[in-house]
Amino acid sequence: MMEELAGLIDKHAKGLGVQETAISKLYFSKRIEPEGPLYGIQKLAFCIVVQGNKKIKVADTVVHYGPGDYFISTLHLPIAGFIEEATEDKPFLGMVVELTPKQILKVMQESNLKQLTKSNEAPRSMYVNQLVKPLEDAATRLVRLLETPADISMMAPMILQEIIYRVLQEEQGHVLAAVALEGSSTNKVSAAIKYIMDHYKSPIKIDELAQVVNMSTPTFYRYFKEVTAMSPLQFQKQLRLQKARELLLDAAQITEVAYQVGYESSSQFSREYSRMFGLSPREDMKQFRSII
Repeated sequence: MMEELAGLIDKHAKGLGVQETAISKLYFSKRIEPEGPLYGIQKLAFCIVVQGNKKIKVADTVVHYGPGDYFISTLHLPIAGFIEEATEDKPFLGMVVELTPKQILKVMQESNLKQLTKSNEAPRSMYVNQLVKPLEDAATRLVRLLETPADISMMAPMILQEIIYRVLQEEQGHVLAAVALEGSSTNKVSAAIKYIMDHYKSPIKIDELAQVVNMSTPTFYRYFKEVTAMSPLQFQKQLRLQKARELLLDAAQITEVAYQVGYESSSQFSREYSRMFGLSPREDMKQFRSII
């Protein structure tokens, strides 16, 4: 079955990199050589590497996965991705299905999977698990719909519900369930992340964030770090720097970008940029321009 899925993705991925498909929120990734770090914001999603191998780094946490695995991310997190195995003859092939808490909650309610709500722990926001046959079959049927576009509007939502249902039934299904449950630690951290993303340019105080999600400051700080592998201020800093890099690669001025993303000092911005990306803003801009 994995061979069929690889063939379908290779056929419908018309170019390299991450591409949209005719199925809403289904994306393909195709690479022909090892690459990375590739910086971005990982969203709530179900992901499969069909061919090749990939590594994802969030703060000091590193996750590897390849064929026979699936990857779940429950929150919006700044990440660095690395394609570890890819050639022109055997490209890296992957698929990503973005999810929403509303979709997950709907499946839980309709399938009576309420036993998943009992855990009070703060689960880490991402994990890798073995791709069991029913999940592989559902993912293949979803991608196969691209062969019959007239079936997409009717069949894709049902297959997507099946994928969510299968993931929820797995050993770590409670991790995905937690993001959909109002009052869970993951749900509250998700709300805090949304607040930070909406106000990333402004100074943020931990006690104010804790009030936003109705938690005590110590409990909020502990849960945020357990779930995301970083503190709220580290999260904001990485978000600022990733946004700054996007602006710089569009040929904006370094000092201007520093102020746009919330830095008051361009020298501090350059130091933190170099620490995160391994190059100063000016060096990074030169390197980018040399390859386009």
